[in-house]
Amino acid sequence: MCLLGALPARAGAAVATLDDFAWLAGSWMNESERTTTEEHWTDVRGGTMLGMFRLTVAGTARMHELILLEQDGDDVVMRLRHFGAGMRAWEDAPIVFRLTEAAAGVYLFTQEDAPTTLEYRRTDEGSLVVTLSKQNDEGAVQRTRFEMRRAE
Repeated sequence: MCLLGALPARAGAAVATLDDFAWLAGSWMNESERTTTEEHWTDVRGGTMLGMFRLTVAGTARMHELILLEQDGDDVVMRLRHFGAGMRAWEDAPIVFRLTEAAAGVYLFTQEDAPTTLEYRRTDEGSLVVTLSKQNDEGAVQRTRFEMRRAE
């Protein structure tokens, strides 16, 4: 995937810096009849941002995700872990994504050891759209999209 209209190149050829994610701080949510998705982010501080995602279906929390965004030299790195009930981790170690592309309001993170991407998009209407693109065992790309608005 290539993003058009990339941000101007920075010294050191950084795609973007953690400060470019300051808009993400706060609470984002989408509620439907059966499903609630929510994502909460801290302010940029100490070279990091901390995020949390929760998926609730029919009143039951199905997944929790802890997310760390951090500046790593010229790169922005995302580390995340999924948890189920009782805070049982789904993975043995954090999943690591690096910011590989950026355009006005669009940020693409690529997983280091798998054909998986996470796209964070800030729409003109002020929504947050997160799209997970993952290759299945047959080689087809599956996309899961979460659209959220700022929680009040």
